[in-house]
Amino acid sequence: MAIIKNKSPVLFFYNNSKKWLMNISKKESLHTHIGVLKHADAIGKEYGSRLMTNKDKYVYLLEPTMYDYIMKIQHGTQIVYPKDLGYIAARAGIQDGQKILEIGTGSGSLTSFVASIVKPRGHVYTFDVDEKFMKIAEKNIRRAGVSKYVSQHNLDLKTSKDTPVTDMDVALIDLGDPWIVIPKVRQMLKGSGSIFAICPTMNLSLIHISEPTRRTPISYAVFCLK
Repeated sequence: MAIIKNKSPVLFFYNNSKKWLMNISKKESLHTHIGVLKHADAIGKEYGSRLMTNKDKYVYLLEPTMYDYIMKIQHGTQIVYPKDLGYIAARAGIQDGQKILEIGTGSGSLTSFVASIVKPRGHVYTFDVDEKFMKIAEKNIRRAGVSKYVSQHNLDLKTSKDTPVTDMDVALIDLGDPWIVIPKVRQMLKGSGSIFAICPTMNLSLIHISEPTRRTPISYAVFCLK
């Protein structure tokens, strides 16, 4: 049985709309509309146990899942939500041990989810150009517990002449104009590697992506977020 310790992540669950994700700190308390819970009271209990607030309300102590981390993520940009993440992973064929190229880290929701799939033998190499968003993503990735499986790079692959990584299994592109990086991405993929572009407007992306990929034998898909 997993025991809650100081600094352990815990989802304090009251109901589906009232739940709080925190790391346990024995000197802190959780103040809510249903009462106060002392973190110290959770230490030593098993996940799945419950605590009573000072207002006689029960809260369950759950071990957080990746879904919980993503739904509680700090937003710097629009994120990819769980309803789309499963399709992306299945369509792109992401699995344990793969090396994943991600262009457009954003807030790190897709990064964290993919890292949780490819670990422990795989790795995610993610690129972004905005240092502010990268710091937010770094915090979110660390909170989700997958930092050791992610390498963040501040590099614009639209203009860079470097090929920073090679032999990637899958490329995930979260840009408004993914067609610009397709030639560069092709150099970083292994043979039979695939490209998955997440775009705000599918029709425009299909028009631009289809021509570059026609000259480069790779598998690709375009996903429209609604």
